[in-house]
Amino acid sequence: MAKDGSMRGGSRSAAGRKPKPLADKILEDDLYGAKIMKIPDGNIGDLYVADLEGSDLPDPAEYLKENQKIGTFYAREIFEDTWEWLRERKCERLINKRFLESYCVALARHIQCERLISQTGLLGKHPTTGAPMESPFVKMSLGFQKQAMVLWNEIFQVVRENCLTPFKDPNEDLMAQLLGG
Repeated sequence: MAKDGSMRGGSRSAAGRKPKPLADKILEDDLYGAKIMKIPDGNIGDLYVADLEGSDLPDPAEYLKENQKIGTFYAREIFEDTWEWLRERKCERLINKRFLESYCVALARHIQCERLISQTGLLGKHPTTGAPMESPFVKMSLGFQKQAMVLWNEIFQVVRENCLTPFKDPNEDLMAQLLGG
C-alpha cells in the first residue's frame, strides 16, 4: 500500500521462473516425485492404449470458409495446419475449437491486410484533404498480428505444459533460420 492509501505495485504478471514443460519433467523422472509407469500394449482395466490416439479434424465453422470481398481468406488452411500440428503432439483435445478458430481468423486477417498493403502501398490519400497519409491497412495489420500472437502464445503454453514428447516452437525455428542466413 502506498502512502496515499492506494493499492499500487505488487507482483508482476509473468514474473518469476517459468514452469518446466511436461516432457522435460518426464525425461527427468521428476513429475512431483512420482515414478513414471510405461503403458504396455493392450488394455489396462477400462483403458485401452488405442484410446490415447488423437481425434479427427473437426469441421471448421462456416465463417472460416466464406468468400471475402477483398483478397483471399486463409483461415480454413490455417485451422487445418494448426490442428494437424496439435494432433501430432496429442494436444488437440486440450484446445477449445472456438479459441483455435479465433486464432485462425486473426492470423488470416493479418495476412489479408499484408497482401493489401503490398498491393496498395504504405501510403494512402486522405479522404477530405487529399494529403498523403498512412494506409489504414497498416494499423489493422498490426492489431491483427498482435491478437494472433497473443492467442498463439496461449495455445503454445498449453501444448508446452502438456505435450509428452520434446519439441521446438515452430516460430523459434523460423527466427533461427532468418538469423542464421
